[in-house]
Amino acid sequence: MRILLFFAVSLIANSIIGQSFFSPIQDSDVSLRADQERTIIPNHYQTLALDIEGINNYLGKAPHELDGDRVSQEISLKVPMPDGTFKTFMVYESPTMMEEISDKYPNIKSYKGYGRSNDYENLRISLNKKGFYAAIRTVNGTVYIDPYSTNTTTEYISYFVKDHEVQLESHQMACGTSQDPESILDELKDIEIQGGQETNVTLRGNNIPLRQYRLAVACTGEFGQIRSDIEEVLADINTTVTRLNQIFENDLSIRMILVDRNDEIIYDNPQTDPYAIPSNFPPDSGTGRWLLSRNTTVINNTIGIGSYDLGHIYHRACTDVGGVAYLGSICSNNKGGGVTCHASSNLEYVTVSIAAHEMGHQLG
Repeated sequence: MRILLFFAVSLIANSIIGQSFFSPIQDSDVSLRADQERTIIPNHYQTLALDIEGINNYLGKAPHELDGDRVSQEISLKVPMPDGTFKTFMVYESPTMMEEISDKYPNIKSYKGYGRSNDYENLRISLNKKGFYAAIRTVNGTVYIDPYSTNTTTEYISYFVKDHEVQLESHQMACGTSQDPESILDELKDIEIQGGQETNVTLRGNNIPLRQYRLAVACTGEFGQIRSDIEEVLADINTTVTRLNQIFENDLSIRMILVDRNDEIIYDNPQTDPYAIPSNFPPDSGTGRWLLSRNTTVINNTIGIGSYDLGHIYHRACTDVGGVAYLGSICSNNKGGGVTCHASSNLEYVTVSIAAHEMGHQLG
């Protein structure tokens, strides 16, 4: 009887305190293999070991955000901060892919959480075969948890975004659309973004419903070929959308969700993808502007003009810009007109610094 009571008390305590699958370690504890490379080295960070199998199984028990009894079924997760402390979040599944493509790729998951003691603080997690990725909004700034290096699922770093700097050429950060980058989200807050579908999901702490947009993210063969297969490319795209949604949901009460046939606009061979620059295209126009003019046609011809609200394309380094987009093109004839050029292999940095900016142009 005492044993049963002990286990019952332990289960209740764990649900209140939260499960943690991370352990602090030192950089000296990590030995990089020949196929591993560090692409994210912040000025300050906490190095961590992760029980990837344990957290995968645990998150698999999280309820779906639309479950009627979700709140009572949410799971408690302790997440490591850069200073060595932990914050506890209540977590549930919050997909960033539509149902059909989610079923097709069951190893690609997205989760959402909110702070147990502070509703302002929230969490986004993406999980796939490549590992665990998290973005946490805290009162002290945004924190990312990313793999310590490429090709690892067991070593990670926790760091403030403000402590990470990436050096790129000036044109690789340049936006090809004329508008002050600092003004985009502020302007979008004051206008009504057209289209989309109102969901049954509301942001915690208010009664504002999320408006959902069907997002089609294509990629060129140059972007796709450095990944092992289509699923890995889709997993990376899903990670970017998960982090974009943290920005869009918090600031604009809108959500992007990848369309069912998104894997059909992922290309992994530059020689056969439909984005080859024609010989008669003005040579001084550059890669980014060519992709801008081409992408809507490719998406429409492949998955259908009525299957998405907003389209975008990921490429590697462009010759002219870091990104470019048509202003206010969502739900229009140019709705696929958005380009992000990944001049850095740091997917997370490019997502927040360039992709969010260009999609902001498309929204408003």
